[in-house]
Amino acid sequence: MNMKARFKPASIRRRSNSVGRSASMNALCWGTLSLSAACSATHTSDLSLSAQGLYRDSITRQPVAEAIEYEPDYPLWSDGVQKRRWLIIPDGAVIDTTDMDHWVFPVGTRVFKEFSQYGTLLETRLVERIADTGRFEDDYKFATYVWDEAQIEAHEVTTGVQNVLGTDHNVPLQKLCRDCHRGEPGAVLGVSALQLSRSGLLQTLADRSLLSMAPERSFLMPGDEIVSEAAGYLHANCGHCHSDTGQSQSDMRLHVSVAEVDGPVEDSAWYRTTLGQRITEWKDRPQSFEYRVVPGDPEHSGIYHRMTVRGDEEPAPDQMPPLASEKVHPAGLAVVKAWIAALGRE
Repeated sequence: MNMKARFKPASIRRRSNSVGRSASMNALCWGTLSLSAACSATHTSDLSLSAQGLYRDSITRQPVAEAIEYEPDYPLWSDGVQKRRWLIIPDGAVIDTTDMDHWVFPVGTRVFKEFSQYGTLLETRLVERIADTGRFEDDYKFATYVWDEAQIEAHEVTTGVQNVLGTDHNVPLQKLCRDCHRGEPGAVLGVSALQLSRSGLLQTLADRSLLSMAPERSFLMPGDEIVSEAAGYLHANCGHCHSDTGQSQSDMRLHVSVAEVDGPVEDSAWYRTTLGQRITEWKDRPQSFEYRVVPGDPEHSGIYHRMTVRGDEEPAPDQMPPLASEKVHPAGLAVVKAWIAALGRE
């Protein structure tokens, strides 16, 4: 992966002048300054990552003992950056797993995701359950913290940053977080029975009495290796929008339910709403694409084609996912292509 010319922002320096601090913070939060200028501002502690409870030692970046590091069985594609994730459940609380497909996390839960490239920390995102009102907007906090060049601290940014620390990684607008996370009633993506079974973490959480209802088994994606890998990839990268609770207006369902893992894969919603199904929601659709999946023909399958599309500076109208990705995922394309091609041999 080629890197752009190295951009070297100034290290964060603390200032005591409250007027200067306020002006610089506004510039950072509303995108009127470059990262270099914005990061020279003073930030109050609640706008710093070190104040969010992830680290026991912010200098060594040693996570607190209660932070559970995890990786979903099928990770979300993030343009090739490296990621680490931690889950913190409040002491004495449990995750409501009454619905194994959609976990509900207790108030005080924090989920962190750290992005890095070539060993350089770029950003850390936080999803926190802050209330229990039944209103998504009030119950969950979404925050993005961008790291300084010295790799000492990360500070909250609301309107995104382009080419963080001279890399080609862009931090999206903070408000866009809700567009994807809203599709999951518990707001946390990648932490579920299906996503933690293969790694064994589902059992670990059950053994630690962190689940309200401990499952008696693990849940693996349906089908043979080719089918299950495609199911897992589409579930992780598309299912939070293309689901009964997601934001997509299409009737295509790519979220896999635990109830579907044991039955014939042909009966699952992600199969029934893709194979041979006409495309219903695609503005200015090219005439050469009529079906979501054409068995044996990836190149004329709408799902596969839209995965190959990206814009130059802004997301392309036809690309999928529609935001937070500027690069196609070669491995993901290969998985979906293999599945569609194999359908022609059945």
